[in-house]
Amino acid sequence: MAYSKLEVNFSSIREIRMGSPYNVCTLNFKGKWQPILPSDYEWQDLSAQSPNKRYLALIAWAIENNSPGFHIVVIDLKHKSIQRSPRIVGICMGIAWWGDILHYEVSKVLNLAELIEI
Repeated sequence: MAYSKLEVNFSSIREIRMGSPYNVCTLNFKGKWQPILPSDYEWQDLSAQSPNKRYLALIAWAIENNSPGFHIVVIDLKHKSIQRSPRIVGICMGIAWWGDILHYEVSKVLNLAELIEI
């Protein structure tokens, strides 16, 4: 089945923090239907399209109390809907579809303020 074509382009790519290897960017869509995403999200320059082209997965930063995290945002081109995962602690290193399953790689971090004296 053919779904509406949707291309995502990343622009204004910059380091999320000075010296960081991870980026924050602006999303630009090209296609007949363009989703309206929350304007307060900051995006990582990673995406993955499902093999059948129905789904497009994106990564939205979710930093809380100087602790990195992210949400996976999935756009369904068939139903023209958007869903978001709960916050995942760490940094998304990669995202890919394997058949109908979305896989992501996360690098976990430990904030020194979270340590407990023993």
